[in-house]
Amino acid sequence: MPTLTLSITSLETPLGILRIAGTERGITQIEFSEKQVSTSKELPVALRQCLHQMEEYFDGARKTFEDLPLAIAGTEFQQGVWDRISEVPFGHTTTYGAIARDMKLNGGFQAVGSAVGRNKLCIIIPCHRIVPSDGND
Repeated sequence: MPTLTLSITSLETPLGILRIAGTERGITQIEFSEKQVSTSKELPVALRQCLHQMEEYFDGARKTFEDLPLAIAGTEFQQGVWDRISEVPFGHTTTYGAIARDMKLNGGFQAVGSAVGRNKLCIIIPCHRIVPSDGND
């Protein structure tokens, strides 16, 4: 199996600097950073696409991310939660409890919260759209 090279770049956004990492297989991490990072010499296609779509998103020209290969590691449960989070439309929110009910997890809002907290692809997997319950959901 060939060795994959991790490439890193950063993007200045209205929310702060995002550090974006990935390989030829896809995006592995998007996180907030205190400072710009040196961009790898040759960025894989996935990172170039991600940068372009992120720029469009923050310019207001994009509301969804399309055809970005993601290579985020997680358990089957975490992957299921992240898939569900990705279905929450731009401009909307849902609760940890609502996701737990959708996934048929009786009282599983804490497990959902834990999976949300392990999301390594902020913005693309929009964990910011998941909020605590006000007790009425």
